[in-house]
Amino acid sequence: MSLNFLERKRTSKELKSNFELLGKSSKEVAVALGTNEDKINDILNLKNAKMEDPWILKNYMDTEIRKNGKEPIKYSKLVGNHENYYFLDIDYINGKKIE
Repeated sequence: MSLNFLERKRTSKELKSNFELLGKSSKEVAVALGTNEDKINDILNLKNAKMEDPWILKNYMDTEIRKNGKEPIKYSKLVGNHENYYFLDIDYINGKKIE
């Protein structure tokens, strides 16, 4: 799935909004996802990321936000179940780690 400029900008804003709602540092999130802070920041900005990486971050944030009794901000493009998108590497996403 390819996003145009406006869709990328909106999706990045949605990811960043949920990251703020999450209330964790990028270091904490990086450790939880087996990566580093630079990679988390790249994903939040939709730069240099695998197509699946935003899904892993989204799924992690959604779960953690709900654990804290809050509701994540809705996404415009990262919607539904990632397993329904034939072009995504389901095993990579379900591994819950970012390379």
